[in-house]
Amino acid sequence: MVSKKSAVKGRAVSGRGFGSPAPSAFGGFSTPSASTGSLSYLSEDPDFSLISDSNIVVSFKNLLKKDNTTKSKALADLVQYTQAHPNDQDGGVEEAVLETWVRLYPRISIDNDRRVRELSHTLQFELLKSARKRMERNIPKVAGAWLAGTFDKDKAVAKAATEGLSVFLTTEEKVANFWRKCQPQVLQYATDAVMETPDTLSDERSTKPEDAEAKYYRVVAASFSLVLGLLQRLSSADTEKYNTEYETFFASGPGDCAWSFATADDAYVRKMVYQLLQLCMEKRSELIQPQLSQIGKILTSDALKKSQMGSAVDFVTVLTNLTLQDSQIWSTKKPPLARLRGFVEKGSQGGPPSFWQNLDKLLGAVPPETMSSELASQFFKSFRSGISRRDEPRSNAPYAWMTYLNAVSRFLPRLDADARIHIVTENVFPLTETYLFSAERQGEWQVGGNIVVLSKAYKVAAFSEDAQITQALVTEWERLADILVARLSNSLPEVSKEFEVSQNKIAEDGKRWFSITGAVHAALNATASQPDGSASSDYTESASHKVIQGAADLLKRRNYKPFGAAAILLSALKQTPHLLSSSDEHLLESLIPTGSDEEMTKLLSSPSAPYILSCLMALGHHNLDQYKSLWTGTVRCLLKIDDASTADTYITKLISDTTAKTLAQDNGGLKDYVVSRMLASARNKNTSWELFAAALEWDTLSKASLQEVSSQVVEALNSENESSIKAVEIILRQKPALFSEDEALHLALVTKLLSMMEIDDTSISARASRLRSLLENHVDAQPSVMSIIQENLDQPGPNSLGVETLVQQAVAMSKTGDVDLEQLFPNTNVWMREILPMLESELSPALTLTSSIGGAYFLPQATKGKTIRTQRDQRGLSVPARMAMYTVALFDSGIGLDSLPQRFQAELLYLLYLAAELASDQITLMDGNKLFSNINDSDLLTEVEGFVSSTRRIINKLFVESGQWRPGKDETGLVDEFVDIMIQQAKNLTPIGLYSARALSEIFTAFSDVHGYGTAIEEWIGTLDVMKATPSTVFPAVALLTGYGEALSNSKAVSTLLNRLISDIAGANPQSEKTVLSLVLLNACTPVFELGQLPVANNRLVFAVKQITSWFEQPVESLGSAVSTESCRALQRLLPCVSEVYGPYWEQTIEFCLSLWAHAAKDKPEQRLPYIHASVKLLFGLKAISDPNDDLVDALESHAESIYHGLLELLKIPTDSTSQPQEIVDALLCREAEKIPLEHLKDLSDVYGLVASESRGIQTAGFDLLHRALPVVQEELSVDVLIEKKQAKLPDELMSLLLDAPTLDAYPEEVLVQFPAPIRSYLLSWRLIFDAYEGAAYKIRGDYTEQIKTSDAIGPLMEFTFDVLGHSAASPVNIDKTGLTNEDIQDYDVKVGDGLPEEKNMQWLLIHIFYLTLKYVPGLFKAWFIDCRSKQTRIAVEPWMTKWFAPIIIHDAIEEVEKWSKSQEVSDPEENELVVKVNYKQREITASYPIDDGGDEQSATLLLQINANFPLGNVNVTGLNRVGCSERTWMSWCRITQGIITISNGSIIDGLSAFRRNVVGALKGHVECAICYSFIAVDKKMPDKRCGTCKNLFHRDCLFKWFNSANQNTCPLCRTRMDFVDKKKTWRN
Repeated sequence: MVSKKSAVKGRAVSGRGFGSPAPSAFGGFSTPSASTGSLSYLSEDPDFSLISDSNIVVSFKNLLKKDNTTKSKALADLVQYTQAHPNDQDGGVEEAVLETWVRLYPRISIDNDRRVRELSHTLQFELLKSARKRMERNIPKVAGAWLAGTFDKDKAVAKAATEGLSVFLTTEEKVANFWRKCQPQVLQYATDAVMETPDTLSDERSTKPEDAEAKYYRVVAASFSLVLGLLQRLSSADTEKYNTEYETFFASGPGDCAWSFATADDAYVRKMVYQLLQLCMEKRSELIQPQLSQIGKILTSDALKKSQMGSAVDFVTVLTNLTLQDSQIWSTKKPPLARLRGFVEKGSQGGPPSFWQNLDKLLGAVPPETMSSELASQFFKSFRSGISRRDEPRSNAPYAWMTYLNAVSRFLPRLDADARIHIVTENVFPLTETYLFSAERQGEWQVGGNIVVLSKAYKVAAFSEDAQITQALVTEWERLADILVARLSNSLPEVSKEFEVSQNKIAEDGKRWFSITGAVHAALNATASQPDGSASSDYTESASHKVIQGAADLLKRRNYKPFGAAAILLSALKQTPHLLSSSDEHLLESLIPTGSDEEMTKLLSSPSAPYILSCLMALGHHNLDQYKSLWTGTVRCLLKIDDASTADTYITKLISDTTAKTLAQDNGGLKDYVVSRMLASARNKNTSWELFAAALEWDTLSKASLQEVSSQVVEALNSENESSIKAVEIILRQKPALFSEDEALHLALVTKLLSMMEIDDTSISARASRLRSLLENHVDAQPSVMSIIQENLDQPGPNSLGVETLVQQAVAMSKTGDVDLEQLFPNTNVWMREILPMLESELSPALTLTSSIGGAYFLPQATKGKTIRTQRDQRGLSVPARMAMYTVALFDSGIGLDSLPQRFQAELLYLLYLAAELASDQITLMDGNKLFSNINDSDLLTEVEGFVSSTRRIINKLFVESGQWRPGKDETGLVDEFVDIMIQQAKNLTPIGLYSARALSEIFTAFSDVHGYGTAIEEWIGTLDVMKATPSTVFPAVALLTGYGEALSNSKAVSTLLNRLISDIAGANPQSEKTVLSLVLLNACTPVFELGQLPVANNRLVFAVKQITSWFEQPVESLGSAVSTESCRALQRLLPCVSEVYGPYWEQTIEFCLSLWAHAAKDKPEQRLPYIHASVKLLFGLKAISDPNDDLVDALESHAESIYHGLLELLKIPTDSTSQPQEIVDALLCREAEKIPLEHLKDLSDVYGLVASESRGIQTAGFDLLHRALPVVQEELSVDVLIEKKQAKLPDELMSLLLDAPTLDAYPEEVLVQFPAPIRSYLLSWRLIFDAYEGAAYKIRGDYTEQIKTSDAIGPLMEFTFDVLGHSAASPVNIDKTGLTNEDIQDYDVKVGDGLPEEKNMQWLLIHIFYLTLKYVPGLFKAWFIDCRSKQTRIAVEPWMTKWFAPIIIHDAIEEVEKWSKSQEVSDPEENELVVKVNYKQREITASYPIDDGGDEQSATLLLQINANFPLGNVNVTGLNRVGCSERTWMSWCRITQGIITISNGSIIDGLSAFRRNVVGALKGHVECAICYSFIAVDKKMPDKRCGTCKNLFHRDCLFKWFNSANQNTCPLCRTRMDFVDKKKTWRN
């Protein structure tokens, strides 16, 4: 019996290193021998008993398990344990753990699982860190396994092992020492490793064969890598000490030879073997000397047969070097070529080009020997097969063919004479023929288009010493020429469909022919030029001449039609010009008949013309005289042909050469033609861009002609002509000097480019910007830009550059640092001249409502009318507007005032502020023909508003930051000079004085807000001496009073002024000019003090009040707007001071206000707005007095009706303006209108018209009044309609608001998103209609619905709604994204809506009205939906409605039913109410009518299920419990209930009421059964058997039971005999 030990040993030495492992005799449980080492899974397990921690024991035991996850988890636990025991805690892990790990590490480090190997190296490193010196003692035991890990093919594993070593091997010297010290252990590990087999490394019972083999090869590769690493890192002296161990390693493995692994199946193993063998030959050849013959046999026999995929380069390299070192390794009976044939047939086996280069060296190193022709042919055929393999990289082809041809050259001398010709003919010549003529150009002769290979093939034959081979070469090329000429002659004619394909193939053939012949000629010349080069004749010339002559003859014979022949001539001229310089030099003259216009026309119209003209251009580099003659004649003929496109193409070709420059410039006809075609291209009349670019690139035109072209191109340049832009770009790229040399042309071009940069079309503006950059790269732009800026500021026009463009250029200029900044700013003289006419025009009194200086606008006297004539740009900006916006933009860009002269700064700021105030007033009035011709454009309006705010910010910042500025001080700085200018201007009672005062007021306000009011200012005001009512002081006084405001309340000068003004008023005459001045100044003075706290004696105030009210006796027309307005404003402040004083002036004031309101409709808007605003504030200010006297109370009560009526009349005044003053007045009137009590709204017919107003404020006021009044009116109407039994109607005034329904087509998108007033009015009218529904009874709602249906009003509403909300475009608005909640859908607040963006406000109102439509008139919506013609709209509406609205509508419907059920009224006490139960979640309503006291079983019950898409979907009615009727009757009731719900506008209550009436009607006349005293029997039927005598009714079943129990057929009551037979039961007496 054989022992296990001997079995293992026998297997180890049997040589089964590769292939599948052989099973052992005892199922793999063999006992390992000493040679097995610690890598084998059969090695003895370590002793775990010395480890103190049981958890660690478990982890170590888990490392011996088969499952990879278990081992990975165990290693991770051990790593964690080791990290938890650092060296500074009791010296790290215990010794038993180290000993156990040292035993297990080699085995674990070669595990199949990548993660296990990686963690094993990590744990090894962590143990070294923890145990340090104790672990260092064990390093030799694990060095082999650890170093082997660094060569693992898995990068993560190798990285873990390398990083662990690099921590303590920090230098190259330490690494070398480590390898040196561990050399014997590493060699022992490597030797043991190669001695292992797949069976000893893996358990075949639990390991797949492929996994076992992979593990085995990984171990073998690591062992060879280790030995390779030793020899690479250590010197020969270090390794010689262990020669025995090295020899032992090389004598180990299968067949007692480690080199046997050169035939291993694993490419990495083979690669390591070859690299180690190569290194041994270089450094330690004595180690392999004893085995050299064995190595030679393995490499030249076994390895050549083995696939070398992945190791081919290393194999060929080592085999070449070994052959060079000892060629006897090939000394066998079989020739080397025969052995190499199979190897080369496999190609490079995935290798790089170096494989073929090394193979070339190997073939050169193989011992020379005589070979047979058959062997050589077979070898070369195999070689070609290897080159043409599908898996051979195409990039290797040139190197492979060069090796192939070198082999032919190398082996030819070894053959006999006859065999040589055969070899060359069969193995070299086909390369050229296949390249030239093979359609597919595939197969074993493919060279990949590499001409060098083909020239090499030519040289193989041409440089042969055998004359027969040379003659064969000449014959071969003549044969190839005949083939090409034949193909050329047999090409298809022009009438054939395949003509172009045929000619293109011919052209390709010719191109390849002359590419080869050209390369051959160049190669022969290069060889002849070398010192040791041998000259050879060019045997291709004769054949090439034949081809050229054949092509030329064919062209003449077939009228230039076969363009393939012309292409051949072009290829010849380009690639082999030496051929035409000799015998064929006059060939082109015969092909280009310039002497005959007819022949030239025939040529130029033929397909060959482009090729022949290209030949002509190529001729210019070889024969200049002939070229000039032919070129001039050809151009002359081209200028005569009618086809301009053809002429452009060919002229472009002819001028595109440096040789043609002089000829072209001297040709007048050509110059005129080219200029005309270039200008036509720039003007978009043709597209001769190739000619355009070529004429510039090749200097076809003279300088004067180029100047003419460039000038015309710039003139044609505009944004709508894209061709002109392209023309300028071409000139800038080719000839930028054309613009730099002409200043006027340059200026015109810059102006146009800047203008184009302003266009919104980004494609054009970007191109213009790019052109500007190109221009600036070649030209100094500074002078021209300065001129452009000033010209565009001073004299704007429709084509002027925009302000933004000018600012960009100015900022760019300022950054250069070499420009005077004052030149960048506008000319203040021009600015003042242009702004004066605007300042002298008539001022609108309405501005008193918005200006800080109030009534001062009544004082200036205009010197000019409203019409202003001034220059404007394309956006309507005047000169002052452009200058002002330009200046502000410069300031915002960072250009400061500091570098400018102080006076210029002050003038600039003053003019800037004047422009800002004018712009502010124009915005306020939304007026035209001022600074801006029209500011209705939203973008321009936003821009102007930004300009005004920026101006105020800049100037206010100047004062706020001037902390040292105190008015009246001795030094005069910029701020002082600026203020002084404005005060001097304010002393004039003119519009410019008014605006100066307004500017001062705003400046003083900003200054006082930051710095307060001090004694210095009080003194300064005193020195100014302006606190008096004179024409020259009124504006400065108003500026100071309104600017400093309440800060002046303690000023003695102000108090004195106030008392003087009160005295002046007490004796004033309303017709006096001074009266208005005094009132304006008084109204500027009184707000300084608190309301009711004026520092004036009471009697003087009373006198002033009496005097003012005395003026009210005069007609309003005679008083005028100014006196009326200022009087009301004065009384607002004066009357609260005399609130305890009785007198008629209280009633006079109220009546005067009412008279102003009555007169308002007759006045112009700008005249009436001030006094309407002042009188309304005055009147309601009187109502706000906290402790009024009786006269005031009585006056208010007696005039209450007139006041509220007057308010409504004011609201009804038509307004066409949307100015801010109008909006202020409307808002004031609306606020007061909201307070009108309902009892004063006698007739609503006048209020409906307010909803249709163009003013949003008035719309809101009318809506609020009606919104409050309609529910009350509906309650009264409901009673009247029910009593009088007449049909209810919506008010005609309200219905008339729906007549002009808006449509999407009527409003552009930019207008629609602003929520226009007509649309708002229309939607608010619908909201009011549904308000009427809300308070109306069911009967009245039905009448209203019928009226809306008759007027066909719901259709336009739905169409507009779904157009705006996007349903008609299949993109409905997402209500979630709008931020609307369910509460918002059910309710709309007009005031909250007005605070939202207009588009969102409109969407909210539309969504809310749609909800109300579904709630109150679902039937009308459903009818519209069914009739809707747009399928897309229907598809979008239904899911949208189902998702957002149906749940709310269903909830409302169920809730309404629930409320109705609780408030049912039963007229007959014998009748019952319906018992209603609801389920909101399931959308179900259960309605039961109790007939008896038996609970649900004795009740007639219906189930109403509401569809999820209600009201589009129906309410499904199902009978749950039928009692008291037949099945037929019961189903009829269910259908009737469902039908009534459907036809009654979706009213579930109407359906339930009908069901109750049916049940009650069915019970009429029925009495209880006289036997059971119940209505319903067990079979759910009513009593139906009547006694003929007593007429009582009985249930069938009850009577049957009675007969059965009584044993007789008598009536239970009268005992009369009853004849009764129950069909279902048998009765026996």
